[in-house]
Amino acid sequence: MSFVLPPCSKLNDYSYKEIESILNNLFEPCESLTSFLIPLLYPLPNSATTSASTSSSTNASSTSFSSPSAPFKSSSKTYHDYKNLIENCRFHLTQLINDLNKSKDLNDGGLSYNSLNNLLNEIISAHPRLGPPKPQPQASQTQQTQQTTTTHKSPVPEDLSDHSKNEQKSLNSGNPELAQRLIELNAKYEETFPGLRFVVFVNGQSREKIIEKMINRINRNNINLERFEAIDAMCDIALDRAKKLGAKL
Repeated sequence: MSFVLPPCSKLNDYSYKEIESILNNLFEPCESLTSFLIPLLYPLPNSATTSASTSSSTNASSTSFSSPSAPFKSSSKTYHDYKNLIENCRFHLTQLINDLNKSKDLNDGGLSYNSLNNLLNEIISAHPRLGPPKPQPQASQTQQTQQTTTTHKSPVPEDLSDHSKNEQKSLNSGNPELAQRLIELNAKYEETFPGLRFVVFVNGQSREKIIEKMINRINRNNINLERFEAIDAMCDIALDRAKKLGAKL
């Protein structure tokens, strides 16, 4: 891979677009993820405090660093290494789940439950499905036209990043019956947990082991635990990618 991570301690002087590119290499490319995380990771001087509370999700969108077009200013926040940075991502994404759980009972003028739920779903579903892509029906001419004129906050689900292609090599070859089983379980998982994707840190695990985990989690049928597990897996994957991209953790 040609991309090399710059020194983490220098990122506070980088532009929004440069930090966005780094996060897109650590995680899957997702505008919802970067626009949520960057203002929390690198709050600008004199910007609103982003504390670990329900207000953190709303404050993230209120800082002047929340848009790529915002005038560039350095943040005072620094991280000594990528492990520290990614663990802060884990903290803020976990807090987003906590905010979602609290929002059902809150009426404080913050983001609604649906808005928080949609944001979290967009972040998690940016991760590609495990295994071979599900066969897609032939789109009509009208549908094709609509698809070319629609913009997405996240990439098309079946368009794997180079990182994901390498990470899923062990899942996309071999026994075709197991490959078909993965397709079926992906569909069952997404039916059980609408809006989510099954996310796991593959890390060389066999398809049989992944399938066993998918079945157990589907049968557990706890969407809140799925959100936490998905975020943890995304951050574990990010740590692994950081190491492969030259970072010392």
